Amino acid sequence: MAAIRSILCVGALAAAFVAGPAAAQTVPAYLSTIGVTDTTGSDSAHFNNPAGVAVDTVNGHVLVVDQVNERVQIFDSTNFAYVSTLGTSQAIGSDNAHFFLPQGVGFDATHDRILVADAENERVQIFNAATLGYVATIGTTGTQGQTNAEFDLPTGVAYDPAHNQILVADQNNDRVQVFDGSSFAYVATIGQTMISELGPGVFSFPAGIDVDTVNNHILVADQNNSQVQILDAGTFTFVGVIGDPGGNPGTGNTQFNQPNDVSFDPVNDRILVADFNNARVQIYDAASFGYLGTIGETGTPGSTNAEFDGPASVAIDKVNSQVLVVDSDNQRVQVFSQQTLPASLVSAVLPGSRSVEIGTAASVFSTMLNTGSASLTDCQIGLPATAPAGLTLGYQTTNASNQLTGTANTPATIAGNGAQNFLLTFQSTAAFQVTAMPLLYSCTGSQPAPSTPGVNTVDLLFSATPVPDVIALAATASNNGIVTIPFSTGGAAAFAVASIDVGSAGTLTVTADTGAGTLPLTATVCATNASTGACLATPVASFQQSFPSNGAQTFSVFLLATAPITFAPATARVFLRFLDSSGVSHGSTSVAVETN
Repeated sequence: MAAIRSILCVGALAAAFVAGPAAAQTVPAYLSTIGVTDTTGSDSAHFNNPAGVAVDTVNGHVLVVDQVNERVQIFDSTNFAYVSTLGTSQAIGSDNAHFFLPQGVGFDATHDRILVADAENERVQIFNAATLGYVATIGTTGTQGQTNAEFDLPTGVAYDPAHNQILVADQNNDRVQVFDGSSFAYVATIGQTMISELGPGVFSFPAGIDVDTVNNHILVADQNNSQVQILDAGTFTFVGVIGDPGGNPGTGNTQFNQPNDVSFDPVNDRILVADFNNARVQIYDAASFGYLGTIGETGTPGSTNAEFDGPASVAIDKVNSQVLVVDSDNQRVQVFSQQTLPASLVSAVLPGSRSVEIGTAASVFSTMLNTGSASLTDCQIGLPATAPAGLTLGYQTTNASNQLTGTANTPATIAGNGAQNFLLTFQSTAAFQVTAMPLLYSCTGSQPAPSTPGVNTVDLLFSATPVPDVIALAATASNNGIVTIPFSTGGAAAFAVASIDVGSAGTLTVTADTGAGTLPLTATVCATNASTGACLATPVASFQQSFPSNGAQTFSVFLLATAPITFAPATARVFLRFLDSSGVSHGSTSVAVETN
């Protein structure tokens, strides 16, 4: 591993600088408050235990469920002036003009309708958003039930425009029910009715729900499991989870304590979670599920601006670039800007591939670089939601010589324009093979580091038997991980690779490829004399090579470009791989390529 240490920083910084400059700004900033802080009331300027919020983007309204006042209050979304009321203030009822402790609200922009989860009436009420006239009811008013189209405490409701469906979090039935958005007919059930469990696609007290219209996902605040579950909106199959995989509550950036609601931000492709008992709203990248930032003070309820006491619901106003948070115990709705986070974090991994026997740790080194001027805090590294079952990851900071510092699995602070090295350790209880697995690099105040195959992804093989484990490192003439091919003078260039098999002995196929990209070049490779660099045989597209255990070997890769190649390190790369007879990688390295 000494060879890895010697070039880790060079490789990491090269990868970082090619990622591009940082954007500007920080987490959402406080703008305004609707309601009177810490003061209940039943007039139009007050709430009594507000529970849900949604945005009517067609008519320019903010919709707030004022639970104990038995109503939905409607405000102008630009100046927050009171507009109207759905329901009869302070009057419980089961007809179409009343509610009984309503909890959730949603908006159907396709049909211009307001959807209200009228919890204690065991129904969803639907109204015309322009006239506020009653349209329809889903469920049987006043009747708890477990059959299709019946509810036991419906708490959250959302509309999926892509599939024209209404989604209802049927809390006490531990399920999500799906209905047609036009006919209101029952379509499907997600979860197992009245079976409270922890696991993919099953729930324990689902509370809030929303639809990620960009990534085609359903988002469910799985309250008692301390998770947000992500499901495919077309098939209802499990996609991933945010939160502790074991369902344990906590205060970490990837943990919740009674998540009450979830909302999708289509402008910034983010997921926001109302983390009720932690007195905060958590923000995640909707594609990778990586942590982005926090609004509020974790575990510290408060009543000043940008503090919460029981955040119960969250919604996005994409028209006015606002985030709205129901601050239930403070009797108010707080409004924040919808600013994007800076893209100031980049990362790299060396080596990019490990193959070990189960019971053996697979370790790699990594660097995170802060390209912005402000410090980034709470910087940590995690596994993606798609990581194989049984896989765990530990991380620990190291110094410039890659000697361990600090304590394991403790987030770090990275100064502006600074870097931090880490040792990453993978363990698995099951056999698997995965190629180009992304890692979640996150810090408070920045978007997650973008994932680039060959730069900050890993190929991992955990085997039930001993296997070769080839650690390979590429060296380019420029010493920056980039091969520049002089296309105008013949279009040929090369790079060198040093390797050592730290696993068992074996015979592997040595081959070069361009990964997922299609590039106008051909690549050939040869084994070389380590002292002179001369090829031991004519370079070819691929060949078999014996790898003795703990034996070092060197190679040269020759590239011939047939057309210009634009510098794009995420896609314009050449990989050298060491494959077994089944085509499974036991080692790899890569370089970026361009022509001039």
